[in-house]
Amino acid sequence: MSAPAAGAVLSKRCASCFTELAEDGLCAKCEGRERSEIALPLRQTLREGRYYVGRTLGDPGGFGMTYLGWDSALQRKVALKEYFPWRTAMRVPNSSQAQPMSQSVTSDYKTGLQGFLDEARRLAALDHQNVVKVLDYLEANGTGYIMMPFYEGQDLGSYLEERGGKLPWREVVDIMLPLLDGLQQVHDAGLIHRDIKPGNIYLAKGARGEARPILIDFGAARWATSTHELTAILTEGFAPLEQYPGCGAQGPTTDIYAVAATAYALISGRVPATAPARTAGFNVQPLHELAPDVPLVVSEAIDCGLSLKPDDRPQRASVFARMLRDAASGTVKSVRPSVGSAAQAPTMIIPPTRVTPMGVPATRDDRMAKGSMAAPTMLEGQQRGAPVPAVPAARSSRGKLIAIAAGVVVLASAGAGVALMSGNGSKTPPDTSSRAAGPATPAPGGGDAPSGGRDTKGVTRGGTKQQPRGDPGPGTPAGGGLSAAARTELAAANTALKDGRYDDAMQSAVRLRAVGSARAADSLAVVVSEACIAEQKLLAGRGDVSSCPKRP
Repeated sequence: MSAPAAGAVLSKRCASCFTELAEDGLCAKCEGRERSEIALPLRQTLREGRYYVGRTLGDPGGFGMTYLGWDSALQRKVALKEYFPWRTAMRVPNSSQAQPMSQSVTSDYKTGLQGFLDEARRLAALDHQNVVKVLDYLEANGTGYIMMPFYEGQDLGSYLEERGGKLPWREVVDIMLPLLDGLQQVHDAGLIHRDIKPGNIYLAKGARGEARPILIDFGAARWATSTHELTAILTEGFAPLEQYPGCGAQGPTTDIYAVAATAYALISGRVPATAPARTAGFNVQPLHELAPDVPLVVSEAIDCGLSLKPDDRPQRASVFARMLRDAASGTVKSVRPSVGSAAQAPTMIIPPTRVTPMGVPATRDDRMAKGSMAAPTMLEGQQRGAPVPAVPAARSSRGKLIAIAAGVVVLASAGAGVALMSGNGSKTPPDTSSRAAGPATPAPGGGDAPSGGRDTKGVTRGGTKQQPRGDPGPGTPAGGGLSAAARTELAAANTALKDGRYDDAMQSAVRLRAVGSARAADSLAVVVSEACIAEQKLLAGRGDVSSCPKRP
């Protein structure tokens, strides 16, 4: 499909952002804007010339790209999402055509495309002011497209950053209640979002300047594997245990956990510990302890949504909304329901996920007031090693950002797992390293592949990293435990990680080696390094990975 010459439809509008100009061409802001090599060309059209393609919103993600578009029929901006999974898709040279990268991934590509269009069809049937609306969808150029409204405003993560990293609890409840109402409609339609977090909640500006929360970015966190299992981007701290490999089926309560985690993070300024970490004994600090102004009953309601077991959470979004509403009203002393008392909404039962990289927000330019609807969640590199404890939001000059989601550090030394915070150096805890790293395959356009090229040593296909085994080393007591000196250093490292003091934690790794616990030292060094790198990447281009301590 060739791009038509600029006609009356786009006369005197920037071809990139569609702002009005004195003459055809690009505005000063868009003149020097870089464009991905795999992005559709400017003024490309879809639906027989109705939709024009403009600039990309954010960076290309692991499953596709989102563009600013122009609806020539209704004379308004729209957001265009293109199905373009980096693992399986490529752009035909000098063409807008997309196709499978090779014969071996053709089945994956086609299955994913069908799922993309099927989900668009389901979402198009929804009509709720707090759920992003699908205006149109189509198949063209060998791939699929979804057209959605283009909202002026910013995502909740950016708003939180502007407000210093925390929001008043009443404001958070006011945001969550309409979202839960919309989420109930989503669940009733048989859909699950599976990636609810501040970056996927958009505050759209109303006509009178009021902000309307909208749940966005459906479907971007899914793709099909060769076995046709669905996998999801997993944002640690916001994902319940059932989203990890082999940990159960997902349903409406998966989203309820994420809503509760989002509320917790917005009020406290801290992302909850990861679900695997919590199973290993690293508990989430009660919300009212971190934010003393929060009524105990409100804290109880959010804690209920954060229950590790799905049956212990509110079973419907409407039930959770009622709990929050009653708690905020101050008219009840307790809101905790009986376990599993409410009926389940119809769902799509989704197999356990395999890929678990962190989501990366859009660039600030695309999130703020000039802003895009939102860029889809991006695949950065998959993390290797176990998660680490949560870092306070105010740990540095960048304290306005919510710290990375994290959990308990699980180390392997002399054949015995050592869990920080476990208080027992001789007992082997469960392995909480749930990431599966893929091969270091170059992505189209010169970008990083979703795997990020990370080391895959010790990672099985099922996604569980096997801890090394061996004979006890120097400084390790008989029975596989650690020496008292080593346990002291691990405790110090745990405290440093919780406070975001990565340099101090790395020094603990150096001292661990000095007291003869080489394996524990190596494992700790990996955890510290990758925790710091992950946090810097979550700063969406504003972080400095070079500031992270080097492994000794």
